Amino acid sequence: MTSASGTSSADLVGQQGPTGATGATGPQGPAGADGADGTTFTPVSPLSLSNSELSVDLSGLVTSGIKVTEVGQNDTRTFTGYYGGNMVGQLLYSTRSDSICKVTAIDETQHKITCKGIVELARLRGLIETTLDVAPGSTGSGYAKTGGNALAKETLLLNVTSGNLMRVTSDVTRPSTSTSTMNISVEGVGNVYGGGSTLAAALPLGITNDVISIDLSGYAALAGATLTGAVSGITPTTDANFATKKYVDDAIAALEDLSGVSF
Repeated sequence: MTSASGTSSADLVGQQGPTGATGATGPQGPAGADGADGTTFTPVSPLSLSNSELSVDLSGLVTSGIKVTEVGQNDTRTFTGYYGGNMVGQLLYSTRSDSICKVTAIDETQHKITCKGIVELARLRGLIETTLDVAPGSTGSGYAKTGGNALAKETLLLNVTSGNLMRVTSDVTRPSTSTSTMNISVEGVGNVYGGGSTLAAALPLGITNDVISIDLSGYAALAGATLTGAVSGITPTTDANFATKKYVDDAIAALEDLSGVSF
């Protein structure tokens, strides 16, 4: 505050007081403008969207009957002329080798397709019945039917008539029809019917109902045995050896004068 004449002044501002209580909430303001719409998700086949549910259709991902050259497990091969509208990630089945490969790359310009082998179905089969017959320990080959399937090396074949079990020694390409025969090379590995040479046991061994036993009733134990028959031995050479009758007789006969000897 300054006097009217301006000759004197004084500061009349006091110290700041404490903060007052919060006032009541005011009324709600008007609503803001609508925001822009978000981007719409449009799935591409084999994906589909229905009632907010995303699904995938895998029914068309395996092309049945494609005549591609076989692709072994974990092998990668490129083919020309087999594009045919396939997609990366699609599974292709080879009718020639019963194998499945996965498409890893496609060149639409040059119509090339690259596949990586996933599985060879011929390696997943169990025991296959056959008319081929090779004895255990022998090798051979012949034409036989296997239901039109390709055969991979190490596949086991069984002749149900003889019981001979055979191992395929080289891969066999799938025949043209399910009734065609294939030339199969095999090695005999055994006989599931128990065939082969008969085991004959000699005493004290015996075989009864396929059980091998040993009869020790005619043998003396090393300790506490009672001998009931004649036993032969060697000529004693050390103090611990048993003396035979002949040894004793010869020793007595060698004495010149027995008059003073008592037994």
